[in-house]
Amino acid sequence: MTEWRAPAVSSTGGSDVRASTTELYHVGRSGHLPGSVVAPTRYVERLAVDDSQVAREAMLEMIRASDFPHLPSRNDVVFTWADIADARIWLQEGVTIGKRPGDQAIYVVAPLEGADTFRGDYGWLALTERSLDELEDRAWSYWAGDQRPGHNRWEVLVRGGARIERVVPVESPEPAGVDRADLDVGRQE
Repeated sequence: MTEWRAPAVSSTGGSDVRASTTELYHVGRSGHLPGSVVAPTRYVERLAVDDSQVAREAMLEMIRASDFPHLPSRNDVVFTWADIADARIWLQEGVTIGKRPGDQAIYVVAPLEGADTFRGDYGWLALTERSLDELEDRAWSYWAGDQRPGHNRWEVLVRGGARIERVVPVESPEPAGVDRADLDVGRQE
């Protein structure tokens, strides 16, 4: 496996190389068993997308292709998180805002033999840009491997697929606007 590492800023302000990730967490559909292979997908295929997300992904791919062509495209990877807490946030946000329909499980995955990885700070991808120039700058910082100030939410792109090692237990999150009491209607005590 080849992992691209960009210089990171240490807590003392100097540069160092990020430590290799020991476990990766993939959020996806439930029902997969250990040993199953997670195939690469396009980011936008897994979402209930809106125009701003499509524009962001187009800009990311444009910057990657022109300035970082050796890095894996977000159009052909398995999306994972370097931290279980970030995977849990991703799962909960998807349920709450309804943008990732069907995602209900978290899996510990390992890249397949020969797979390539890239680790970027997802904080750069927040949809708060005020201009195309700002969107372009954020895309460049993401592909450069820069850490967003005040942010540390590393996603790891795996080009070549990943194998499920184990299923992570998750609490069943409730969709936005659903009161748990409403789910108990008709239940006999």
